[in-house]
Order: sequence, then structure tokens, then C-alpha cells
Amino acid sequence: MTNNGHNELVLLPGLFCDARLWAAQVETLTKLARTQIPDFSIGESIEAMADAVLGQAPSQFALAGFSMGGLIALEVLARVPERVCRLVLLSTNASGLLPPVPRHLRDSIAVIEAGGLDGYVLDAFPLYVAPRRAHDRALLEVFSAMAKRVGSVVGIRQMRALLDYVGFQDDLSDVATALRRFYIRRFLRIFPPYYAVLALMVMANFPGVRNTLWWHAGYASNFLFALQGSWTPWVTSHFWSLAVEEQFYVVWPFLILLVPRSRLVAVVIAITVSSPLFRLIGLLAGVNETALWVATPASLDALGLGSLLALCADQPDTWRRLIRLGLISIPLALIILGVVSLVNDRLWLSYVVNETVVALALACLVGKTAEGFGGLPGRLLSLRPLQYVGRISYGIYLYHLFVLQAFWKLLGVARQPLLDKGPVLFLIVASMTVAMAALSWKFLEQLFNGLKRHFPYEPEASGGPQEVLTQSS
Repeated sequence: MTNNGHNELVLLPGLFCDARLWAAQVETLTKLARTQIPDFSIGESIEAMADAVLGQAPSQFALAGFSMGGLIALEVLARVPERVCRLVLLSTNASGLLPPVPRHLRDSIAVIEAGGLDGYVLDAFPLYVAPRRAHDRALLEVFSAMAKRVGSVVGIRQMRALLDYVGFQDDLSDVATALRRFYIRRFLRIFPPYYAVLALMVMANFPGVRNTLWWHAGYASNFLFALQGSWTPWVTSHFWSLAVEEQFYVVWPFLILLVPRSRLVAVVIAITVSSPLFRLIGLLAGVNETALWVATPASLDALGLGSLLALCADQPDTWRRLIRLGLISIPLALIILGVVSLVNDRLWLSYVVNETVVALALACLVGKTAEGFGGLPGRLLSLRPLQYVGRISYGIYLYHLFVLQAFWKLLGVARQPLLDKGPVLFLIVASMTVAMAALSWKFLEQLFNGLKRHFPYEPEASGGPQEVLTQSS
């Protein structure tokens, strides 16, 4: 544990338990942390118990809770996530009480109110301990002493607080719903045209596509090219970036949920920095150039900077600093490109430095676009033709190599070799690609895109699941 508050440890006992529950842990951790076991016995609800804990806890602390204490810990975390640097939950269900528990609690209240605290202790003890300790008389005596120390009045009050507590079931359900809708919406936008063009390539029998079909179908094209050290088959070579994108979508939402919010920016920066380091180490180790370009870690700087931009959207000062840094990187990228063109041994400069600098410049461009351009750039970007090209841009990217390969195939059949290169070829293929992307949007993508209305994103509730889950580490 560090000295920035992490050496303060708050321990919360469970139902009918007191400080003796943590005696062994306190003795073991005494050299590592200053332990505190707050008294929350006056609380008539889990929320009130959490208030009592916060009134006694230090400014920053690690938190551990057992059973009912775990529910109190979650409530504390939801209220002041910035004060909780670590969270440990033992024998606790964040969704609230499991179905058999409420009935057991009501029966226990009836038994205790009838003067049967000793009977309750004997019945409850086996439920609190491991099966092999169910007949441990010494441990039973400790449990009985704790229950009598807490007393019937406080114990019944704790039981009723548990019965009234809703827990985070709705919040956790919201997280699951949000994740499900996110993945469904990504599926509807990305998958249909992707698998359509892949099917067209197979039916057209383009060289190498059938032999590598499962790599592309499983969004692992980048791994294929990295292992081969080449862009074969070239007609699918652009699929590598789509593979990286899907791999990002699989992992990143869970990273955002599970990393403490107070550390999320630092973690994203570390991931961003790891990308040029990966390329540098790969270059020194003799990894092939293709792998240095397409391997997922090689793209983490661009993905990380985009994520950092989103994280800073509600922090104006940080946002402005990031945008300024991006503006500086634009001339720096141009200078590096100039140096790269003059230096013979330029791989290290291009792969290690320039990729990150260009990613930073593009992140700046995205940020400025989000703010909105004024003047002539704003008017130009508002033109309907440009907005339409943006709408169909995914299709343009998907289909451009398919159209080029198909056109070359037609030229071979028509015996027209003079059209196979130069500006004429570019104009023809570009026009055909835009036309195909427009048709794809109208008859395929728009249809699936419209289905997203059935899976809307719901507004994030304050103090909701993201705050709870991102602080639990």
C-alpha cells in the first residue's frame, strides 16, 4: 500500500458481528495498514449505516466488507468513489438479497423477538462458516459472543435494514443492458456490409480469399498479415484495420467499467504510450514490418488518444490542453515526414515516432470537429455532398479494393490494358466505388441501421453502475 491514503483500511463486519470478526486480519495487517472498524450500529437502514461509516472514516481509505458489511461498502463507494482507493467484498451480492434470504431473515426476526437469540445463533452459525468448521466449538463461542454483544435490538434492526435494501440490482441490470445494446448497434452498423463484400469476394473467386476466409470472417485479418509478414491476399489487405477496431470493441467497454474512474485517464495514457514502445521493441527484435503496422498493440496509440479525447470531453481545461498538443503535432508530423524522406534508415523514425504524432494530430482534428468549425471550413464541411460522402464513407472504405480488383478482372476480359493505371484508372475506380457505396447504403446499410431505433442508448443515471463498477478494483 502507498502513502497517499491507501494505508488506511476500513473493515466492515456483517450481521450480528463486531470487531472480533476481523481480529486475525487486523493482527496480520498491522504492519501494512492502519485499520479501523467503524460503529454503524445506530443505523436503521443500509444507507444510514453508510453515513455512519463515512462520518468515522479517514479522507481516503481502502474498504473491505463482509456480508452485510459488503452492502454497506458498496453504498459508501456509490456516494464517495473518490475517497475509496481499494474495495474488497466478501460473501456479498451486489444485486441485493438472494431469493431464500428474505424468508430466512423474517423467520429469524420472529425467533429472536420470541426470546430465542441463542437458538438463532445455533441455527445461523453453520451458514456463516465453511462446512468443515460447522462443528468448531471455539468458533461458535466467538460467534455467540459477537451476537450477544451486538444484541437483539440492533440485530433485528440490521435484519430489517437488509429486508428494505434494494441494492444495485437495477444499476447492474442497466450496465448489462447498455453493453448489450452497444454490441447490437455495432453489429447492425458494421457486420452486414462487411460480410456482404466478403461474400462477393468469395463468389468472384478473387485469389487467396477462400484460403484465408476464416481469418477475415473472424475479424483476425491483422493477425494473418502479421504472421505472414505480407499483405496476401491484397484485396483484403484493408480488413486489418476493421479487425483491430472489432478487437477494440470487445475489450475496451470492460476496461472502462472495471478500471477505477480516478485512474482511468492514467491507464489510458499508459496504454497509449505502450504502442510506440511496442513498435520500438519489435523493430529492435527484428519483427517484420507488416506486424509492426497491423498488430493490435501497434494501434493502441490511435485508439487510446481517441478514448482520451472522449474521457476529457467534460473537462474543458484538459480538453483544451489536448487539442493544443494536437495542433503542435501537425507541423511536427510534417517535419518528421520530411526527415523520413531524407534518411535512409528511417524505419525507427516512421514506425516508432511518426505514427503516434500523426495519431495525435488526427485526435486534434476529431476534437476540433466535435467543437464545430467556423468560417469557410465550417461552410465547406456543411455542404450536403460532403456530408453524404461522410455517411457512406464506411462503404467506400470497404468496397474500394473489391471494385479495383473487379475492374482489373473486367479489363483482362475486355483486353483493355491501357486503362489499368494512372489518373484515368483512379477516376473510374473512385466513381465506381462511390456508386457501389451509395447503393450499399440505400439498399443494405440503411435498412440495418434503421433497426438501431429498437436498441436506443439510455441516459446514464447519476451515481449509477458506471461509478460503482469503475471504482471497484
